[in-house]
This record gives sequence, C-alpha cells and structure tokens, in this order.
Amino acid sequence: MHIVHFNTSRAWGGGELQLLHLLEGLGRAGVRSTLLARPESELFARASQNDAIALVPFKFKSRYNPLTWRRLRSVLRELGATVLHLHDGRAASMGLPAAREMPELAVVVHRRVSAQVRRNPISQRRYRSKRIDAYIVVSESASRSLRAISVPDEQMTLISGGVDLVGLRAYDERERVRVREEFGIGDGLWIGTVGALAPKKDIATFVEAAAILSRQIPSAKFVAIGDGEERGALEAQAREAGLGERMLFTGVLPDAYRYIGAMDAFVFPSLLEGSPGVVKEAMVLGVPVVAVRAPGTDEVVRDGTGVLVPMRDAEALATAVKELFSDDAKRLAMIDEARTWVAERYSMEQMIELTIDFYRMITEKRSGRVESS
Repeated sequence: MHIVHFNTSRAWGGGELQLLHLLEGLGRAGVRSTLLARPESELFARASQNDAIALVPFKFKSRYNPLTWRRLRSVLRELGATVLHLHDGRAASMGLPAAREMPELAVVVHRRVSAQVRRNPISQRRYRSKRIDAYIVVSESASRSLRAISVPDEQMTLISGGVDLVGLRAYDERERVRVREEFGIGDGLWIGTVGALAPKKDIATFVEAAAILSRQIPSAKFVAIGDGEERGALEAQAREAGLGERMLFTGVLPDAYRYIGAMDAFVFPSLLEGSPGVVKEAMVLGVPVVAVRAPGTDEVVRDGTGVLVPMRDAEALATAVKELFSDDAKRLAMIDEARTWVAERYSMEQMIELTIDFYRMITEKRSGRVESS
C-alpha cells in the first residue's frame, strides 16, 4: 500500500498541521506514503525537515489544464500509488481527472470544512465525481455539507483531527512562565485567540469583547495570534476601542500551543469550522474555552467541557469569560472534563489508526472493482 497525499495550499493552517502529523504517524506505523506539495509552501518546508517523509515537489500554473493532469498521472504511476488522498479543492480539481485512466487507484477526498459546497457546476461536479471512492469528513457538520449535494452516507467516514497528547502534556509551568515573561503579562489575566485574521474567524467580535472586559477587569490583557487580510482593520478597531498596549496582534507564531498554554482563557469566535484543533489543544493544556456555537466547534465544545455563546455577540462572549473567574471550582471541573473528553475522542494515535484502517478498506474495495470489471 502506497498512499500519495496531494496538498496545494501555500499557506499554513490546521489542515496542513493535521496532514503533517498524519505523515509522521504513517511513517511510525510502517505505512509507505509520499507528499506532493508546492515547493514554495510552508507545508513542504516543514515536511522537508523530517527525513522520514518522502516529498515530491509539484508545480502547476492552471489546475484545469489537461497537461497538468497528465503530468500528475505520470508522477502517480512512477510512485506506484495505490491510494490518492486529495486534501483540498484544488488538489481534487487535478487529482480526479488524473485518476480517470488509473482504474487500480483508490481516490479519497478530505472534507475539513463545514461550509456548503459552492453551487457552481465545477464545484458540484468535483465533489460528486464518480471517480471518488470515499470521503473523509472531520465532523458531522462537514458530512452535512456533502449530504446536501447527495453524497451518500456510506461513502463518508468520520475521522476527526487528532492532537498530540504526549507533547501537549509535557507543557509545564516553567514554559508558561517563560511565555508570559516574554510578553510582559505578569500576574494579570491573559485572554487570547488563535486563527486567521479573516472574516469567517470573526476576530472583530473578540476585539469588541476585549474592550468590554478591559473595563471590567483592569489587569486583563488580550492577544490575537495569526495574520490575514483583516489585520489592519482589527488593529484600528482595537485602537479606537482604547485598548492600546493591552491588545496585541502577534502575526503567525510557530508552535501556537506554547502561547495558548500561557493563557488564562481561550476565546474562539470563529463562525464556521470543521473540527478546530486549537480548541482541542487549549483543552488539553488546561485552558478554559469560551467559543461561539458554530458548526464544527459545537461538536468539540460540549456541555461541561467549555462555554458556548451565540455567534457575533460580544456582550455574551465577555460575560462568559468574566464568569469563568467567578467560580474557581466550576472552572477547574470544566478543565478536567475537557482534558478527559479530548483524550478519549481526539488523540493523534486514534486518528492515525482509523485512517490506516480506512486506507485498507478503500484499497480492498477498489481492488475488488478492478477484478470484477
């Protein structure tokens, strides 16, 4: 069995982190796999630091060019691929036509988002292609997005993103102190979020909530870790709200978990998710979570593991954060419940084991189709 993973993103996000963890886990399990990615991408750069990960750079100008499909097909044949795992929409646009002349190749599409599939004919054909053997969905809300375009349930397998429990549990008080000293936090409360500074993440509501909390908790400071198109507008919003040096925008930081672990509360206002990894990381790190009741997020944050509030409601967000610190016993019980919940449901080992079983299943089914044809 040889799994070829195809990812075309230049940027770094939760999906790319999950893919990197999967590649590492497959290697430890003795499953042969190769990553096809843009050589200028952050994923390629990080994967190249691990000698155990096989890498093939794949450049392209147009995903709709038949010459690109032919070149991809040639690479897949040279590698002896038995499974083609398509990790994003652009990869599917090239991988599906490339696989048409490879009947022995099993094809899987990964659906990491809860957003509805676009109504345009290209997107509809891509996600309803008969060449797709199966889909991996990261949450029930992601499966609903495929069900809405008539993808049958039997083609979908739910495998949520995992977190590195061992690595996160190694985070200790010394690291927390170092990070807080780095940012000059002192003994005050540090309340933060992590995510792209883009509309769907709704960091603007976090900034609005921070302005409310700054008047109620004089010692509180706030941080938004990430970058994106809205950064300038969000920084202006924070200045106009009088937050000044109490609100920090750091840009993208490596190993975001280090900074999450140093927070006193983690806020997640994102409007649409698949299965948010940073929320799971906060839970394992013992940081209480206040999030909005959004698709994907509401499957990770459940009763007793965190607090959910309505979307785009800064007052509710601020109130929930403030109430965290009004009842120490309740907050500590929430932290314990969240750690147990993530350990039982979202471990990296479980994700890798389920994915390997999935590969075996679709390989056997594809082999059976080829033999009977």
